[in-house]
Amino acid sequence: MGGSIVYVNTHNCEIYLANLFSNPTTVEIIKLPPIKTLVDIDNPVPYWYGTTTGQLSTQIVYKIVMSSSPKDENCIVMLVYGPHDGGRLAFCRIGDDSWTKLKPKAETNRPILDIMYSNKDQLFYSLDWDSSIESWDLRSDAAAGTDFTSMICEEMNEMIRKYASFPNFLICNMYLVESPITGGVLHVWRYIFRIKCKEQEISIDLTDMNLPNGGFDSIGNNALFLGFNNSFSVSIDEFPELEPDRVYFADDKRRYICCPADDMRPIMGVHNLKDESMAPLYHNWYKFKHPRPIWVLASS
Repeated sequence: MGGSIVYVNTHNCEIYLANLFSNPTTVEIIKLPPIKTLVDIDNPVPYWYGTTTGQLSTQIVYKIVMSSSPKDENCIVMLVYGPHDGGRLAFCRIGDDSWTKLKPKAETNRPILDIMYSNKDQLFYSLDWDSSIESWDLRSDAAAGTDFTSMICEEMNEMIRKYASFPNFLICNMYLVESPITGGVLHVWRYIFRIKCKEQEISIDLTDMNLPNGGFDSIGNNALFLGFNNSFSVSIDEFPELEPDRVYFADDKRRYICCPADDMRPIMGVHNLKDESMAPLYHNWYKFKHPRPIWVLASS
């Protein structure tokens, strides 16, 4: 939730929550269940990027979302973990001694790209690399996933295949966001093109899974934030310094962050949904590759 930062201790790979925007003299820190209840950090599998706790701490946790403030006794935490940009799901409640692993409906080792929580229906959602979406009701101990995939996804996959035929097409990143229009699931597709090695052009498509035809091209008086952490939307009425109908994005893949500066620069920019234009937020952002940039919605 707003203001909460998740960090992993480099000495023992333990996971903590901290609200850096609360009382500046007393930052509350909440310890989540031990990571050893998910993976054996003393005997990592060969395809992990390293074997020391310091190296493992940067790759065990890929993404975390919460159902509410960690101060809420009913707060549920969903986690994507594993090497190679994640791939497995688990959850816990604040105060639990261990993580509970989740088994997706599709029995594959494909990575999970994103997760979100919907306040509208009180469900978590996970996004597979093939664009399929699964819903999770974690309010009971008998947690189970339900296929939420729509035919809209297949239509968007056709769009990916079309873009992939272009010689300068690089990659398509996908995100789940709580829709500012319906409150349901908003599936965001971010197409990245590479021009002359150092420049990237961005195209963004939106699919609201709660609308009859899914696709639409405006989020009205709102702004979306996409990045390495969980994505979210805000109202311009609450943040008048922002511009409406814009998507603020930050590079969120390890392969970009670790590339040499003269090969591919990370970009942090603003996409205008009205005219499909893109402008950088910081012209010199490419000089700073570490740490990965994240968006934080501050709250007390």
